[in-house]
Amino acid sequence: MTLMPALTGGLLFCLSNAVPIKSKSKVCGDNLMCYGEPVELLKEVIDGRTLQIDEDSHTVLDDFDHFCAYSGCNPNEVSAQAYAWAKLAFVSARISKL
Repeated sequence: MTLMPALTGGLLFCLSNAVPIKSKSKVCGDNLMCYGEPVELLKEVIDGRTLQIDEDSHTVLDDFDHFCAYSGCNPNEVSAQAYAWAKLAFVSARISKL
């Protein structure tokens, strides 16, 4: 899965599922890409969206926590960078497109 962001038409896109995000974070700056910054990129992906609640009353973030509990993606056992990239990949693959 490709998680490299690309700037297209003034919007930042996560190529894994073409979820448009506004690039305005302090780390990334206006109209810059968040290469190597999965936490900031995730904030941009989620920013302004209402996270949908599924039939089990969970959001995508709840589902990620559940995924981690069963997959061994424990933030105490993997690097912070690996955990952040896994969370970004999971959320961006599941989030509703605007």
